[in-house]
Amino acid sequence: MKSIQRILFPVDFSEHCAQVAIEVFGMARRLGAGVVALHALEQSRWAGRRWTAAIPAGVDEAAESELEQFLAVFADGVNCEKLVRNGHAATEILKAVDDKAIDFIAMPSRGRSPFEAFLFGSNTERVLHKASCPVWTEGQGVGAASEVKKILCCVDLSPATEEVLDWAARLAEGFGAELSVVHVGHGDGALVELRRLVRERGTCELVGGEIEQTILRHAAEVQADLLVIGRGEERTAMGRFRNHAQSLIRRAPCAVFSV
Repeated sequence: MKSIQRILFPVDFSEHCAQVAIEVFGMARRLGAGVVALHALEQSRWAGRRWTAAIPAGVDEAAESELEQFLAVFADGVNCEKLVRNGHAATEILKAVDDKAIDFIAMPSRGRSPFEAFLFGSNTERVLHKASCPVWTEGQGVGAASEVKKILCCVDLSPATEEVLDWAARLAEGFGAELSVVHVGHGDGALVELRRLVRERGTCELVGGEIEQTILRHAAEVQADLLVIGRGEERTAMGRFRNHAQSLIRRAPCAVFSV
């Protein structure tokens, strides 16, 4: 099974980003992966200037220095590449996924300001809609990402289920964690299909109930450290989010890995 090599970590120098950095670099150590740390020179960083394509002289060098200092606290023992890009954060994150052969993105689930937090973090939401790779976001709980021992993977038996299960199995192998797979549904046919898809990857269970509440309750009951879900295919201009993914990412008691 292919190992995870590169994690993309967007950095905005906020206090919350520093808290997430502890999780990201701890996770990288556990998985044996490198980190690509990216800071985008957005207008919001630079004292009320009207945004233009040109960055004032010296700002990029100052940002590179700040990025170096910010990461020095967290990156010990991890191969960390540092990037400063001129552009909108979400756009530069999505570009870097392809440029740097990123396996998955790890980022906060909210932005710097209270307004951004209310909007779920505008950059995070755009990345979740548009990213071609999985995205890790932190949860509401206090468990450390580097100490993942139990992974809960929720599947809907759609054609995307195989990819979601493959990622869940890769993470379980990388963390040395137990993998449980659950499908919210009913009927013997669904259980047969679930067992066929899961095979030897882990244990599986068919549960009944309303999808979001059942998954959240099940994650709490089994004390999951990581929840793996699908975000869906990009079929429209609205992007990859399925109906339940956004709510699960917002409300999950643990970190969420959305494929």
